[in-house]
Amino acid sequence: MIDDAELLRWWEEHARKNPVYAGVLPANGGGDLEIEYRRIAEEWLLPKLVRLHPEMRVLEVGCGAGRWIAFFAARVGQIKGIDYSSEMVRLARSRIAALRLTNACVEQQSAHAIEDSLPYELLYFSSIGQGLNDASLDQLIARAAGLLAPKGQLLDRVTCAWPSRFEDRNGGYQALYRTSNELTALYRKHGFELVSQHRSHVPFRWPVRARGPLTERALLGLLRKAPRVGCAFIACMSRFWQFVRPLQKARRVKLSHDFFVFKKFGAKTPQG
Repeated sequence: MIDDAELLRWWEEHARKNPVYAGVLPANGGGDLEIEYRRIAEEWLLPKLVRLHPEMRVLEVGCGAGRWIAFFAARVGQIKGIDYSSEMVRLARSRIAALRLTNACVEQQSAHAIEDSLPYELLYFSSIGQGLNDASLDQLIARAAGLLAPKGQLLDRVTCAWPSRFEDRNGGYQALYRTSNELTALYRKHGFELVSQHRSHVPFRWPVRARGPLTERALLGLLRKAPRVGCAFIACMSRFWQFVRPLQKARRVKLSHDFFVFKKFGAKTPQG
């Protein structure tokens, strides 16, 4: 059972300690390198899963410090982000101001009590579900059904568990990782059908001792100068190290970072 108040305090402190990468956690101990690698991989994949266009209205639930705000602002007509953390909202608004984005805004709201009435062509759940108890996630998905435009799509970026759900408690951080079947059944209950499911990126796997500080700086430089090349190289090395020294070998429950694309039952899928 997730303690909402305790988890909120953890995210507020996380935002204060790490404002640059607030809201993004290096799940496999890769620090800034893992975060940058994941960002590039996911930004490359997302437009292949849903068609973005200049007239589109997007609502991001769980926007954190605004990691996706600039990405969407450059591709859609309007992007609105909501987050329940005041520190995250402050950081996201600072990012919008610094980038002078005129088609973006952020509001402080709870995910399971969204105050909005505008229909959106895309709802993006940004790793929010794993931080909600079952009842709260059920409320969120029920609310989403009323916020989505008739031909709109819902994109859920979430960490799933296999073969059974797994509750993670690490200090103040808490997460409830559900199985893919659990998740799709919950969406089906509220009138959604699954369009596609894709792994968001090859999990980062490169032991610190194997790469060293010089290699890490060089890789960060490569990601900034040639993002696709750097991302592909890290993905290949991660596959190699996962084969040599499997990260999840000893875990009874395995985790997968996935994109789920949903639409309302009977709705036509927008063509790219």
